[in-house]
Amino acid sequence: MHEQPFPRPLKLFDQNDPLIERFWALVTTHDAINCLWILAMNQVAAAHVELSRLLPIGNPDPVRQKGVEFLRSRLELLRISPMELLLERLRVHLPELTDVVGRYLRENIATLMLRFLRHRIGRAPTKPFVWQGEYITGNNPIRVEAYSAEYINVTIPLNVSTRHHWELYSYIQSLRPAPRRGRPTKPPDAPRTRRPNITDAEAIRAWELHQHGADAVTIARTLFPGEPRTTEQDRRRVRQKVRRRLARGRVLTRPPTGPTSPKPPPL
Repeated sequence: MHEQPFPRPLKLFDQNDPLIERFWALVTTHDAINCLWILAMNQVAAAHVELSRLLPIGNPDPVRQKGVEFLRSRLELLRISPMELLLERLRVHLPELTDVVGRYLRENIATLMLRFLRHRIGRAPTKPFVWQGEYITGNNPIRVEAYSAEYINVTIPLNVSTRHHWELYSYIQSLRPAPRRGRPTKPPDAPRTRRPNITDAEAIRAWELHQHGADAVTIARTLFPGEPRTTEQDRRRVRQKVRRRLARGRVLTRPPTGPTSPKPPPL
């Protein structure tokens, strides 16, 4: 019966988990509230045509089912709504959660029941359940006034701490899709540009000198006149640079080949 209690998981919401666990423990173990839960689900199912085939909804436990039937007849005689009485009992037995949820309590409970009932007829939910509440946590006094797909309205008291402001920022971030890591991908039709390499000009020049018969020493003196060559280590480093430039220059000046290469003019 456990559902995802809040939007995208954050460390901030861990302090709400005990409230959710106490709620489910109360619904499943408290006899009177469990009977009210069953009767309220009947009330919700009766309001939806596709769920009418599930009526009447009972408790598989014979002892609790007798309590459900007795309570049903009692509430019908007094003309009391099972849902309203369930919400009232939750406010009495679990004030911490109902204070956080506030005026969204009935909406949350009805949505939970609809999810369970639709699951019974084979309509599994496509996304996790999200509790809506007037407060982010029980310790944060910032009130969430209204939800929307594009925005939320909040009321921030003047005496709230910086920590509460950061919790609000984290909460807003949790309502947004998780950003993708790494560099953004380019569309397929985006032009492909190659970043210019500052050593390409040196590589082309080195290959041209090599084609004209210049040895490695001449190429090094031409391309790197200011490079020190007093020690063997310096000379080895310069020779390696020359080899790299020659290898790169040979690639850059190689004529194109393949089916897309321009054909040579006829003889």
